[in-house]
Amino acid sequence: MPNTAQFNKLLQGQTFEEVCKILGDPTTLLSSETAQMEPGIPLNALQSNMYEWRSNEANIIRILFKQNTLNDKVLLPAN
Repeated sequence: MPNTAQFNKLLQGQTFEEVCKILGDPTTLLSSETAQMEPGIPLNALQSNMYEWRSNEANIIRILFKQNTLNDKVLLPAN
């Protein structure tokens, strides 16, 4: 379950795998985008994913990963 202490351990540049070691598996994949050079040719290096971790208590953590590394994070109240 995500909490404030875990949130504070999250650092920009950490990989998705490193974040999951701290928070556990995400609750939800909120969005996923891959840039394309030409139609039908994805640039996996420019992929971005936003995940959400929820606890049964009062915390929601949302993290944006770009190129599989933590780019931005936010801690929200559950209400």
